[in-house]
Formats: sequence, C-alpha cells, structure tokens
Amino acid sequence: MAALGELIADLERRIGAVSDAAERFETTNRFTHLKRQFLPHGVVFLIGIFAFAWLTLLYPQRLIGDAKITAPVQVEVTVPSESAATRSGLEKECVGTLTGAAVGGTLDEPVVVTRPKGQCPAHELDDTQHLVVVPLPSK
Repeated sequence: MAALGELIADLERRIGAVSDAAERFETTNRFTHLKRQFLPHGVVFLIGIFAFAWLTLLYPQRLIGDAKITAPVQVEVTVPSESAATRSGLEKECVGTLTGAAVGGTLDEPVVVTRPKGQCPAHELDDTQHLVVVPLPSK
C-alpha cells in the first residue's frame, strides 16, 4: 500500500514537471514571436509618427482662434469683476452677463456690440481680453 502511495506521488510530481515544461516551452515560443514582431511593427509606428510630424510642419493650418469673424455671431459676454469692466471700457454696473454680437475681429479677440441691460447701456467693445466671450449656438 505504501508503495502504491509513493508511485502516485511520483506520478503527480512527474505530471507537474511535464506541465511546467510545456508552459515554459509555450512562453518561450510566444516571447520569441513577440521579439520577431516588435522590430517591424515598431519601425512602422515610428515612421507614422515622423510622417505625421513632418506633414504638420509642411502644411500648417491656421488655428481656429485666428479665424476672422465675417458675419455677426451671437455671443454671451461675462464681465467677471468691476476691474475687468473698467479695463474693457464698461461701467461697474455692467458686471455680470451681457448679450450681444461679435461683429469683427477674430474668435480669440472679437469686436463685440452688447445690448443694453438694466443700467448698463449698449457698448462696442474692442478690448475683450479681460472678459469671457462665448459664442451662442445658432438656431
């Protein structure tokens, strides 16, 4: 009986060793395949990166902020503080949100005509650097 137990233990040990060897063999094959595939795919990836960089240098596109305003665009102007209002040529009563239209300039630096609101009269704003100007979606 003891010999049978030793035989079973020996067979289980050998089966484990065969299983470990098979896993090592499979892992080695997969790693070798990965190493072989890495160089060509890596080269293709790098060529793509360099081609993209080269094309962007070759054909620079103007940024959307440089786009000229050619037709009136409805905007919402937020005047965050009294100092921002003063710097932009507005009265302190104009602090808050105003509506109007961007009639010139660029999307980064629009020329805005505001609508009167309460005690704040209509203005034409050339310097909107200290204000937040957001285009409204057209209907």
